[in-house]
Amino acid sequence: MPEKRDKPPKYEEQHRNNLRTMMLCSPVLPGPLSGSIDSAPPTLEDVRLDGMERKLHDLSPPELGRKFELLIEQHVYSANMKRVIKGFNLEALQAQATQSMGKRCTGCYLTDQGGYNTVGILTFDDGPDIIARLSGSHTGQDDAMSLADLEQRFISEASRLRITAVRSITSAQVATLRYVKKKTTIPVPEVYHAIPTADNPVGARYMLMQKVPGQVLLSQWTQLSVEGRQKVITQLADFQAQLLSLEFPTIGCLIDENGTVGPLGLSCTYPFALRNTNRGPFSSSKDFLLAHVNAELDLLTNHAADWTERRTTWAACNGGFDDLPATYAIQWFRLLLDGITALPSDLLDPPESPFVLFHDDFNEGNVLVSYSDPTQVVGIIDWEGSRISPVWDPRRLCSVLRHDMVDDPDEFASLKEMQTDILQDAQLYTAYSKLHLARLLHITDYSHSVQSTRSHLDGLFMEWFDGDSNGVDNKVQNETGETT
Repeated sequence: MPEKRDKPPKYEEQHRNNLRTMMLCSPVLPGPLSGSIDSAPPTLEDVRLDGMERKLHDLSPPELGRKFELLIEQHVYSANMKRVIKGFNLEALQAQATQSMGKRCTGCYLTDQGGYNTVGILTFDDGPDIIARLSGSHTGQDDAMSLADLEQRFISEASRLRITAVRSITSAQVATLRYVKKKTTIPVPEVYHAIPTADNPVGARYMLMQKVPGQVLLSQWTQLSVEGRQKVITQLADFQAQLLSLEFPTIGCLIDENGTVGPLGLSCTYPFALRNTNRGPFSSSKDFLLAHVNAELDLLTNHAADWTERRTTWAACNGGFDDLPATYAIQWFRLLLDGITALPSDLLDPPESPFVLFHDDFNEGNVLVSYSDPTQVVGIIDWEGSRISPVWDPRRLCSVLRHDMVDDPDEFASLKEMQTDILQDAQLYTAYSKLHLARLLHITDYSHSVQSTRSHLDGLFMEWFDGDSNGVDNKVQNETGETT
């Protein structure tokens, strides 16, 4: 093992902004994502309410609810947002909140909608407000997914959470939140109640959670001073380091707050990965990688009609259906399968490269900072899809520090060095593998046989086979619009 200051070579992390690139080409999402950024839909901050120009945290829940209603009317996805909301039984949600909290719920006000969930505030006769997080979004990303897949992403055979005196449910997200709260100082919300299936009076999967008093870091980042950004990055790096310090014997999702590992649920940020039945848990990086390759081969060979439909749907990105014949893709993935199988297991999983816990989407949209002091991080939210993965995989590291977030190259370099020092104090080999295993994973969990051109797929394979230490990593960064 190298000395602490002789750190292993590092390459830039692949951020979940990869998903942005996918969404730009997605025919599921109409409007500004396929056109000019100037036509971006309004946000809650953009919508004025009866002439009020107060900050969001000064508005009451009914005012926030009204502001969200106005936003829906102006939004490019208005029809989809209304369709999703119409499916919620909010009276049933209030009744459940009354039962769960032991006090009368007086109101339910929907306030936001993201890529997967709709969020609302529940008020009470006595005591603080809480948050309701209901599955369903204007993007329709859940629409084409089977009930089993939806439950797997939410549940993943996870933590026993007491719902009533006669029943308990399993929730990987709840298990992760409780485990993180018990094992770290990371500020996470408490979960009061959760239902993992839509077969309930509310009509959706949902969670009732603690309302963390804070604002999203994204809304405050550009207003922070250099010192303020340094303070925030230091805290986030420390939180990431605490997750990196939580080691596990297998790859998968937590199934209870004691750290037991079960199968992987579907990822919210890499939704095309491991869509077959073999989701672990995996006892080695080799098994983990082979499962991804076999999932791609299973799609190509056993579900050819499905693959054809997907590739045709993504024609705007992949050069057209005929650009990459299935027989050609199969040849490549079988070659990759043979190559990974032949790799020595001790090189894939050296003792200094453990399996650790990752947030699935650790970005500036899921970081809450204080209203009074926006340099103080008060909450890390949205833990759906969190998982135990090899420490060599860089893509789920905190992605707040990016070139598009810090304009000054010197400031970026300084913050990057500080963040790297903190992370490598926790795990020296964070985001590092002698065999560049993250590149192999990127080839197989990004659905390249569906979304990529033949030349791009060739490039991904050949750059790894040739041992190019820069090619794939720079190429991935370029796809996201970031500079390396």
